[in-house]
Formats: sequence, C-alpha cells, structure tokens
Amino acid sequence: MQQSNIMIFLLHDVDNATASNSMSSRRHHARSKLIKPVVISSDDSIDDIKGTLVDVSAQGARIIVPLGFRFPETVYLKLKAGGLRWASTVVWQRPGVIGVEFQ
Repeated sequence: MQQSNIMIFLLHDVDNATASNSMSSRRHHARSKLIKPVVISSDDSIDDIKGTLVDVSAQGARIIVPLGFRFPETVYLKLKAGGLRWASTVVWQRPGVIGVEFQ
C-alpha cells in the first residue's frame, strides 16, 4: 500500500471527517475535512514544528502552521509520537498555512 493511501487509511477513523462538497477543478481527489495535530520536520533545515492538519486527500493535505516559518521543499509529517513519517512536498505556502503533496 502506498504511503498516501496508508495515511488516508489511518485518518479515516476520525469521527468528524466529512467529504468536502466544494472541490477545485484542479483537484483530482476528494478532500476530507478534519482537525488532527501533526508534527512537521525536515532533514536538517527546521526543528520539529507543531501544526494542525485541517483537510486531507489521497494526494495531499492543508496544514495550519505557526506564523513566521518558511518551510523547505521536502518535509515529513508525523501524526503520533513514535509513529510513521510521511515524506511530503510543500507545494504552496501562505502565512499560517501550507499545502503539501504526499510523495
């Protein structure tokens, strides 16, 4: 099973996850809205940063992050302490929020 599919499977148990009705024409996968803490790290350029996963699809996710951070192109997402990390590409950044695509 691919990493992004594993992540979707793990997140599927969130009680209030509901499919989003509004989908951009650019999106090929439905997004599920949820609120889930996530730790964002990289190989060397940033310390662990706590964020909040607010929606996810088979392809990627949108994450609320603290203001003032500039993320490298490749980051790793971890949902639980000691859990698996998912390599992700930061595809866009705005103050307080990033969009990632799962690798």
